[in-house]
Amino acid sequence: MKRPKPRPLTGIGEVTSFILAILSISVYFIVADLLSLQGLQNAIYSVVIPIAAAAVAIVPHELAHRFVGRSMGCFARFALDERGFVMTTLINVFLGSLTYFGLYIGGVFFSGYTIVSCPFRGFYGFRTPNEGLIKVAGPITNIALALLSIALYEAIPIKGAVASFIVYSGALNAWVAFFNLLPFGPLDGRGVIEWNRTVWLLLIVISVLIWAFYPI
Repeated sequence: MKRPKPRPLTGIGEVTSFILAILSISVYFIVADLLSLQGLQNAIYSVVIPIAAAAVAIVPHELAHRFVGRSMGCFARFALDERGFVMTTLINVFLGSLTYFGLYIGGVFFSGYTIVSCPFRGFYGFRTPNEGLIKVAGPITNIALALLSIALYEAIPIKGAVASFIVYSGALNAWVAFFNLLPFGPLDGRGVIEWNRTVWLLLIVISVLIWAFYPI
């Protein structure tokens, strides 16, 4: 069965698209906190920090795809996906314990993704060696941010909300890298593994090791 193409909402700007994509993830934490009714301090740790960490994990990932794509002469921009946005929001409201980033179900993309259209291939056209570089840029960015978070946590004696954010950011970036490296559907992993299996294996092992040692 042919997988349906995504429906990007390109009529709205990138900043708005990013905000809406992050909000579709944030509803999980907001609903969970409202149900717990633990007060302001709990809200900082259960809502504000996870949302900030999610933004740090998602925005640089997509901007890395965009930057590498544009550096190769391609059109690239982040766009909200119509079906993915609705699905991700609903899943995170009712089934948030399953995922922070929505599910890939029956061809539905997540809340948003970076559109890349290059002169050497069509919108959904033939693969080229350069596509692997565009695909791998996102997970590499997440791994770099995860390692930076770990280095900061180990090097600077900090506690409280800042320390919690650093740990959360490191684990979340490692998770986003791992999840996107899975070689299924529209995820980056399929393009990376077709481009260079050694690079794919190295990155997915690193992401698993980071997430295992610094779990949320």
